[in-house]
Amino acid sequence: MSKRDNLIIEAIKEGLSVKEIAARVGVEEDYAKKLRAKLARQHGLTVTAGSTPSQTYGMTEDSMVMRGRLMNKLSNLVNIQGIHPVEVALMTGVTQTAQTENRVRPWTYDWKLSELERLAAVEGVSISELLLEVIGPRKSGEIL
Repeated sequence: MSKRDNLIIEAIKEGLSVKEIAARVGVEEDYAKKLRAKLARQHGLTVTAGSTPSQTYGMTEDSMVMRGRLMNKLSNLVNIQGIHPVEVALMTGVTQTAQTENRVRPWTYDWKLSELERLAAVEGVSISELLLEVIGPRKSGEIL
């Protein structure tokens, strides 16, 4: 059995989705789906629809904290300032769909530089100030 097969079997046992398996193994999603089904059959494993892992594979905790803080800033525009998600999407470039999906898993969004610049402009700060604020040390009791 290959190293890739072992990684896929481990991912099936963890309950990862096809998309997460494809990212972990480095193959296309369609091929990952076929491999997952084949290996699950061969090894008598149950395939689940996928679950939310506590940490995204290959991502550092610092990166997850920073992404979570950025998404908190975005959520504050809607929840605290009362701006409609469509308006937030127009102002920042982060789609309404991405805003909705990332309420559950805020650390998974891959920010573009233009989105960061636009979020900084909405916040009324420079991009450097925004990044220094979100990169700062973890606060006591801060959770992802």
